[in-house]
Amino acid sequence: ARKMAGPYNCPDCTRTCRSAGGLTRHRNTVHRPFSPVSDDGPDPHRHRKVSHPKLTAVLCDRNGVNLPPGSLPPADAHLDGHTPGSWAPFESRTEFDFAHFHFVRLQSSADEIDRALDLWTASVLKHGEQAPWRNAQQLYDTIDEIQHGVMPWQVYQITYTGPRPPVAPKWMTETYELCTRDSRLVLQQQLATPEFKDKIDYSPYRQFDGDGKRVWSNLMSGDWAWKQADTIAEDPATIGSMFVPVVAGSDKTTVPVATGHQEYHPVWLASIVQNWCPKCDANPHNLNDPNARRRSHEKTDFLITCFDPGTLW
Repeated sequence: ARKMAGPYNCPDCTRTCRSAGGLTRHRNTVHRPFSPVSDDGPDPHRHRKVSHPKLTAVLCDRNGVNLPPGSLPPADAHLDGHTPGSWAPFESRTEFDFAHFHFVRLQSSADEIDRALDLWTASVLKHGEQAPWRNAQQLYDTIDEIQHGVMPWQVYQITYTGPRPPVAPKWMTETYELCTRDSRLVLQQQLATPEFKDKIDYSPYRQFDGDGKRVWSNLMSGDWAWKQADTIAEDPATIGSMFVPVVAGSDKTTVPVATGHQEYHPVWLASIVQNWCPKCDANPHNLNDPNARRRSHEKTDFLITCFDPGTLW
């Protein structure tokens, strides 16, 4: 048998590698020393970041009282209201896994779920038990009870009540569901999510490259955010607060599972959809079209009156 060399222990940590090449790759990846910055001139890859001087996102408690830097959030701040290990609204992990497997992994149809529940009941009936749900609809009802965070969903029925033409388009005669949550509470939960720590720009900022030229990278690095912060900071009571701009967008999506391919129009954080200009009707492939016309509410209302939403989309 061939004698195995090694082990190859890293002198900088407790890692043990299988070969000399593996040890070299490990050290080059994990323990590579930083190259010193040259003093010969400005480094074009070095950026300087200047945060807004007044809206500085100082840590505070829920009452607005400032806290020392590095303070941790309250230990009981469970965003979903459940203790770790809770499977609510399911009674057990088995129920949760069944729902997740069929609804998320397999995206089973209602008939397939009904069949699986029948088999579950048949397997435990001799013990005087039965499946936790009689049919797929009961399973869907339990899934609908899942609550992430402390903001309950509210559902409203909406119908068109305005004047109708002799032959009304479909959208004027149907009833629609509006599912909504308190947007302010949603934002509060997002900001309280530990996974987002250090991944948020807490203050508007201006960024400059090594040559001192301005660099724009996202919303908080732009002039609009900085000017908004200036306006807010005119009130001395806001000094040290955090500017939280909200960018909302909507797009149609079809949900095939359990809804019969029902169309929804969720609202989420988004940018301009499919490269269309938000101000004019220029084609995405020719945004400099001199014949493009400005968008207007009047034009939108006219098109909605003349065409079915499916045609407009």
